[in-house]
Amino acid sequence: MTWAASVKVLSSQQGWLDLSTKSGAVERPLLDSSPVDAMVNSVSLAAGEYYGQITVTAASDNSPQVVSVLLKVLPAGSNVGPEVQPSGLVFTAEQGQAPGSWGSRPQWKFR
Repeated sequence: MTWAASVKVLSSQQGWLDLSTKSGAVERPLLDSSPVDAMVNSVSLAAGEYYGQITVTAASDNSPQVVSVLLKVLPAGSNVGPEVQPSGLVFTAEQGQAPGSWGSRPQWKFR
């Protein structure tokens, strides 16, 4: 299955959000993955909140999928607080079955 992704920036400042690749393919949908990195360039951004969307389309019943992006740029010298990893989880399962990771506990890392 082939897929395509696009970026839409919802704030007035453009160019801060991009993707490592904007298209790809998987041979076995729901089993294979096609990694994509969302890249943020905050160097020229003033302190504030910036919004964007990543839209992924494919030839499937649940297409498109939209990911909301919020970038919060803090003033210089701010305490950014702890970093939590992973910041998201993906669960997959066959219809009528529990996800393979169901019941397991995620491993969180704080820095």
